[in-house]
Amino acid sequence: MPSKKDVFINWKEKRIFGHYCLVNCKINFDQYPIS
Repeated sequence: MPSKKDVFINWKEKRIFGHYCLVNCKINFDQYPIS
């Protein structure tokens, strides 16, 4: 699993799950398509 920083940067760039991640930060990162 990538680090939270890498995931945040990835989501910030794609702006797909960015807001959703911030609101539901307790959800496991591996449930989202990061690659």
